[in-house]
Amino acid sequence: MARVAVRVVDFEDGALPRVCASTGDEATVLREIRALHHPWWPLLLFFLGPIGWIVALVVASSVSRELSGWVPFSEAANQRMSQSRRTRNQFALGALIGTVVTCLSLALMGRGRVALFVGLIGLLVAAIGWLAAARPAGSIGASLNPNGRTVDLTGVSARFGERYQDQEARRRAERQAGLGSVHR
Repeated sequence: MARVAVRVVDFEDGALPRVCASTGDEATVLREIRALHHPWWPLLLFFLGPIGWIVALVVASSVSRELSGWVPFSEAANQRMSQSRRTRNQFALGALIGTVVTCLSLALMGRGRVALFVGLIGLLVAAIGWLAAARPAGSIGASLNPNGRTVDLTGVSARFGERYQDQEARRRAERQAGLGSVHR
């Protein structure tokens, strides 16, 4: 799997090569992806204690940036990701429901401490399921660069990366050819 930096405008408009970002096959679907940028430095405020925690949360939410864009996928890859997400969400929901039923049963039997322990473990399992659903198998990562001009796509197929680099090389050549005729 490769990493490629694409221009923000290409990401937002879906102006990317029609190659599946995940598999390298022909792309037939554009899937919406969110790119995030969360700077690390607000975490330093956590060392200031409870007031620092509040300030860190406020600062982190104000300096974080997010944008949505469109990335090409093959129909098969898109279906696999959707099915994987559905399955993982169902698992997490099942874990949550099972946890609630088990905790209520234990509490009614007078086993409050055990119910609390089972509840914490169940919530952890459900949270892991929902986190796994957020990034299903075959998906790619997207993060906004601090410069705000490019988006790093990670886990993309090598063929997708090559085709985007070819697209950018053609754009540069066209711009340079246009500039050359102006200076003559």
